[in-house]
This record gives sequence, C-alpha cells and structure tokens, in this order.
Amino acid sequence: MFDISYFFETIDKIKYISNNVNTMDSFGQISPISELPRRYIELLKQASKTKEPVILFRRNKPVGGLVDYDLLQQLVEYKRQLELKQALAIIKEGEEAYRRKKTRVLKKPAELWKPWPPPKK
Repeated sequence: MFDISYFFETIDKIKYISNNVNTMDSFGQISPISELPRRYIELLKQASKTKEPVILFRRNKPVGGLVDYDLLQQLVEYKRQLELKQALAIIKEGEEAYRRKKTRVLKKPAELWKPWPPPKK
C-alpha cells in the first residue's frame, strides 16, 4: 500500500525549497532544467537509486521533477484512490439529499436553470 506520509513530506519539501532557494541542498538532488538534455540518464538513475524526486529548476523556481517509475505508479494509484473517494462522497451526498426529498426529477434540460425549490406563491 502507498505510504501517504512520504507523498505529503515530499510536497512539503518542494514548497520549502521554492520558498528558500538558498537551502536547496537539504532536499537531495536538484538540477537546473537546462542540464536535463545533457544529464537525463544520470538524473533518472539518481531518482531511481534514492527513491526521491529530482527537482528541476528554472530561474530558482521548481518547474518539474523526475521520479522513479515505482514512485510514479504509487502517485498515480494514490490519485486514483483519492478520486474514487471523492466520487463516493458525492454519491453519498446525493443519496442523502434524495432521502431528505431535496432532489427533483427533470423533464427537460432547461429545468436545470430554474430556481429550486420553486418560489412559494
């Protein structure tokens, strides 16, 4: 299972680096993006070896990163699980609204723009 704490720790480090560019050496591997064409194999090996992202900078701002394929898979799986969790929460909210009679049946799409509940006369 994916360790979410590592993901958030990495995000916190990236935010810290972008706010404190002079302390970039505390993060691990960083590289100017201009060096990517010359050193991409070396940088990918470093990301794979350390299991930490290589952060690419342009004008002292992070603009991208290289990650090990296993970490990429974990991040993609985490994103999928998060999206599923959000979708289930929306479904649950819709079911609750239906139970409380806070929903309506639409006969035409134009009814979406009519106020709900209808104004009382």
